[in-house]
Amino acid sequence: MLSVGSNDEILEVEPNNEAAQATRVTLGANLNGRFDQPGDVDRYVFTAKAAQRFTFTGITCSQGSPSDLYLKLLKTDGAEVVHKTDV
Repeated sequence: MLSVGSNDEILEVEPNNEAAQATRVTLGANLNGRFDQPGDVDRYVFTAKAAQRFTFTGITCSQGSPSDLYLKLLKTDGAEVVHKTDV
């Protein structure tokens, strides 16, 4: 897939399955990850402000990937803000 845009392109850095290993990103960047094995998790950390709105769109099946995406947004203390399947 080829994508052209003005946003930064961020590649995940393995290992990042645990919160302490999460890839640090700037909100608004395009995030690229790879699921190397069944059950692989890609974690990212970014700063957002209260009431700030943003949209995440996963591109997997439309590109032929068999992955099912699950997005979970957590606060710094680990409390869940929201989760979504089939992102």
